[in-house]
Amino acid sequence: MDHKLFHSPVYNIVLNIFRGIIFFCLIIPVLLSCEQDPVKAGVELLPEGDLLTVGYVDSLTVNAYTVENSSVNSGNLSVSPVGCYVDPVFGLTKGEVITEFFPSGKLEFGSNPVTDSVIFTFNFSGYYGDSLFNPPVTIYEYTDDIIDTTANFDVSGRFDPVPVSMGSVSRLADTLDIFRIKMTDAFGDALLNRSFEQNGVHRDTLYKQVTDSMFKSYFKGIYLSVDDIATGGGIYNVNLSGSETRITIYYHNDSSDVESAAFNMVLTNSANQLLDKRLSLYSHDWSMSRIKYLGDTEHKDTVAYLQSLAGTKVLLKIPGLDGLRSALGNISVTQAELIIPFDPPEKEVLMLYPLPQKLGLRAISGDGKEKIIQDDPYYMGSENALKYFGGYLDEEDNEYRFNIGKYLQDYWQGDQPNEGIYLFIAQNTIPVYYNLVNAGRVVINSGIHSDPIRLNLSYTVIP
Repeated sequence: MDHKLFHSPVYNIVLNIFRGIIFFCLIIPVLLSCEQDPVKAGVELLPEGDLLTVGYVDSLTVNAYTVENSSVNSGNLSVSPVGCYVDPVFGLTKGEVITEFFPSGKLEFGSNPVTDSVIFTFNFSGYYGDSLFNPPVTIYEYTDDIIDTTANFDVSGRFDPVPVSMGSVSRLADTLDIFRIKMTDAFGDALLNRSFEQNGVHRDTLYKQVTDSMFKSYFKGIYLSVDDIATGGGIYNVNLSGSETRITIYYHNDSSDVESAAFNMVLTNSANQLLDKRLSLYSHDWSMSRIKYLGDTEHKDTVAYLQSLAGTKVLLKIPGLDGLRSALGNISVTQAELIIPFDPPEKEVLMLYPLPQKLGLRAISGDGKEKIIQDDPYYMGSENALKYFGGYLDEEDNEYRFNIGKYLQDYWQGDQPNEGIYLFIAQNTIPVYYNLVNAGRVVINSGIHSDPIRLNLSYTVIP
């Protein structure tokens, strides 16, 4: 055979065509097998009872009702909102505080001390509303024991009705975060000369060998009351443990070498701040608001209203859950996302009343009491758990999102009744709790809005 034939151009062309035909014949069966549904691939090998059904539901109606939230505990907060503002949507909101105060150290006043002046200064670490507003604060001596109780506590009859402050609050020159208010000389004289002898304690003994319990038996505290206003206003986050927060008493005595001296009363006990007692008080006048059906769970509005500082929360009800559970039977919840949309306010409104950065949820038990919801980061205790739970402001999509898969799984298993969920403005804490230290508000869409609250549920049916 002529070996030159195997190296000719014609031979090489024929050989390549033959190889192509062989490859095509081999690959066609492989390609045809890829047309089979990957989900169904191998199904014929499984026993009939082992097949699982997956599903998705996004059509459940979520009803939203605005209710009051005044009975939350507001004792010993990290900061104390003080001031008032009139919101065109939510009406009047007011923040006040009752607090103890203590001598800054052991003191000697000399003979016959007389008050020259008394000044109360306090730091604030943030504000809500008009930043130039000076809150109309009046200070009273509190005459009862300060107790750890709720934000709507009634202080009537628990303070001396004669004010111990004079005039209005002003800002210290060249400062943006320190207020001051002048207090009465009579209050200073009471601190200097109140008749302690009736209980066998001399003034010098009280201040030289001072103990918290001894001092508090004579001075329970002060009450920072705020007057109502008709329009505008703002609320400030007062830092009672701030470096500039104190009552300063200037005085003189009979000693020829003391023309004027001063001593400070501080509002926190530096030895053990855990023993301090203070109570924040909040009040709201919704008669000036646009809120419809407050506390009414029979009528529905297209929107619902959330307000911090023991204002309002929203009761969410999902009536279709019971029927869906009956229809589906036993399921494993793959994902359950609760989406809370809102219509963004105008820029001018946002400048005064910025949207809250976080919302929270609480489940409702069979006896009607609220409890920490099953998806709360409290049960995992990590920053990643906060992100999983969600509730953060999404300014791009104008919504808040939560994961509530564990809540719904407990409901499906019969461990959680379908009594509803409370939605509220929250602090970014573990567990997530009501925001009682920052003013805030948002109007959310309800279940009958054109862009409603919705629940997206993914699940697997368990045979």
